[in-house]
Amino acid sequence: MEWCYQSSSIKYLFKYIHKGYDRITASVIRSNPSSTSNDETFDEIKQYLDCRYVSPSEVCWRIFSYNIHGRKPSVERMFFHLIGEKAIYYTDHERMENVIEKASVTESMFSSWLVANEKYEEARLLTYDEFVTKFVYEKRKRLWKPRKRGFTIGRLVWVPPTTGELYYLRMMLTVAKGPTCYEDIRKVGDTQYESFRDAYFAIGFLEDDREYIGAI
Repeated sequence: MEWCYQSSSIKYLFKYIHKGYDRITASVIRSNPSSTSNDETFDEIKQYLDCRYVSPSEVCWRIFSYNIHGRKPSVERMFFHLIGEKAIYYTDHERMENVIEKASVTESMFSSWLVANEKYEEARLLTYDEFVTKFVYEKRKRLWKPRKRGFTIGRLVWVPPTTGELYYLRMMLTVAKGPTCYEDIRKVGDTQYESFRDAYFAIGFLEDDREYIGAI
C-alpha cells in the first residue's frame, strides 16, 4: 500500500482523462529515384498532415452515438479579486475611455455577490462557494438571482499562497457569510482588521509561536 500525499498525484491521474486523442505528425515526400537533381523544392506547408488515431472500440462507440463524457452536477468557477485589481480584457484598438465604461469592468461576479447579500436575506446565510446552490449568476445582466431549478457546485478559483492578500481573501471567503463589502470580510467577531492576513490569523487559520512563548 502506498500513501499518495502530493497534489501532483491527482494531476497525474486526471491528465490521462483530459489529454485528448493520440496524435501523429506525418509528412508526405514524393519518391523519384530516377531524378538526380538536388534543386527541386518542396512545399512543406502543403505536405504537413496533422492526424489523430481512433481505435476500433472508439469508432463503434461514436457510430452508435453513445455519450463520450458526462459532468453532473455542473461546477461553477467562483472568481474574486481585491479592490481595484479586477482582470480587464480588451483589444488593442479599443480606446481606454470606452474600456473603463464597460459593465464588465465596473461590475463583476464577486462585486455582484456583495450586492446580492444586501438585497436577499437568505443570501446572508451562505458563503461564496455555497452561493450557487441557491442563486444563479446572469453574465449578461451582471447580477445574481434566486435559483428556480437545478443544482450547481461552487468552486473558488485557486491562487497560490505567494499572492499574499489575494490568498488570504480566498481563505476568508470559505467562512464569511453575507458580507456586503470588503470590510465585512475582514471583520472577525466585533473586531475590524486592516488586512485579510490579520483576519485570517484572528480566525485561527494561521499559527505562530504565541503558545510556546506563553508556556515558557
